[in-house]
Amino acid sequence: MGIIIEEAKCIGCGLCEIACPYDAIDVHMKANVDNSKCTDCSICLDYCPTDCISLEEPLAARSAFPPGEAAFDVAIIGSGVGGLCTGALLARQGYKTLVLERNPTVGGRYSSLKHKGVTFPTGGSLITKGGPLEEVFAEVGAEFDLATPTVNPRYWIRGRGWIDPGEGSSQLRRTLALVSNQEEADRVMGSMREILGSRNFPDGTMVQWIDSLTDNPDVSGIFKAITAAAFGPEDVPAGDFFGLLSATAGRGMGLARRGGLGLMRSLAKVIVESGGEVWKLSTVKNVLLEDGQAVGLEVERRGAPWKVQANVVVSDIGPKQTIRMLGEETLDPKYISYVDEQIRPMGGITVHLVSDKSLVDGFPGVIYAVGARRLCIFFEASRIADWAPPGKYITEMYPKADPDPGVAADLELHAEEAAADLDDIFPGWREHAEMNVICLQGDYPGNQTWTGMGVSAETPIANLFMVGDGCQSSLGNAGGTAAAESAQRAAALIRERFPAP
Repeated sequence: MGIIIEEAKCIGCGLCEIACPYDAIDVHMKANVDNSKCTDCSICLDYCPTDCISLEEPLAARSAFPPGEAAFDVAIIGSGVGGLCTGALLARQGYKTLVLERNPTVGGRYSSLKHKGVTFPTGGSLITKGGPLEEVFAEVGAEFDLATPTVNPRYWIRGRGWIDPGEGSSQLRRTLALVSNQEEADRVMGSMREILGSRNFPDGTMVQWIDSLTDNPDVSGIFKAITAAAFGPEDVPAGDFFGLLSATAGRGMGLARRGGLGLMRSLAKVIVESGGEVWKLSTVKNVLLEDGQAVGLEVERRGAPWKVQANVVVSDIGPKQTIRMLGEETLDPKYISYVDEQIRPMGGITVHLVSDKSLVDGFPGVIYAVGARRLCIFFEASRIADWAPPGKYITEMYPKADPDPGVAADLELHAEEAAADLDDIFPGWREHAEMNVICLQGDYPGNQTWTGMGVSAETPIANLFMVGDGCQSSLGNAGGTAAAESAQRAAALIRERFPAP
């Protein structure tokens, strides 16, 4: 009895460690198993995104699903933010909709798992208020249960320590004045006001813009930390930064009060209540094509083969993964080259500290790390959204991505640099906290592609559409917000071209 880890396929994502209720798995860049604790419950197999885990002795099928067939108006591969938003939008419009998910829970990289009473996100967790995701929830009538920080951000700046701009408006201007002077703060904020008022976004990148206004490294560092928290890297096209700021200014960010899983279940509930279905533990093996059109899917549903007929197919598993499923021979080489150019998965890590004391003295807001080696933002999630039981605290941290999308991320170096930052920011943290790292790479990336890149929701197959954070964003969105934006676009195209029966 026990499990086997195929090390070459393991990406160190850490989901198996969090999912395991018996503490049988420990992950440090690779998964290691103590089979003396394993009970063959097999939940780790369900959550592994690379299928690197197998049972030493295969179990009998967990359910008696016989082979079968089903027919739907729309079949959606993957229950991430893009898939569930698309499904809810179409189901509410009268489409008989099916969402297929290989895991036992919905949400993908925007979901959550509980381990010893502590809620861990499976990827990202911060949500921009007032953006496409909240718009979808409002349109379909799903509960958008968000907990939001009630105070202005604070800053930790290398060489300066903690900076608290206080409450009230103009907190960014006050922060800039504290690290430089009032004249410099007014110059930077004046430039921002002019850009946002005219919507004449500057050419070049964010760093080029801020460096044209100041040579103060702390002022520049503040904008780099804000940019990295929103997009991953410290520098992005200035138009994307100001476009996002223009669309969301003043609305803030929040955390799903019941974890990402609770929020995603709200969308799944809409689909089911509207006459659709959500199949979990169901893996799509093949997209069926006839005369250049998608006509359905071959699915392994709880171990049994199923054939699903569909008038429209939507993929939320990433553009490159979708091409692999279709087979490159079925697509125009020009389209494959286009996807290769536009899809550069962003590798990275998320870091969580589970501690027996508050590391931020109970501060209920976000803190930007300026001048740190790897970290750019952190917050005590359990203070904002009650993600930990009494006496436990979970602090979530976002590291910045490497600046070059063409170079594979060294995630072990990321983790080492994050730990070194923690030594600087929270001296003695190791006495009170345990560090948990989720690795995001390969087919389980932090983002499917970098800001300013991405593919169209449309594909060469007229009735097959893409959604997710690998799709182009007109607002400069990334992550779950970009995925929701892509769902709005795909749903609109489907309603236009393939009206509901």
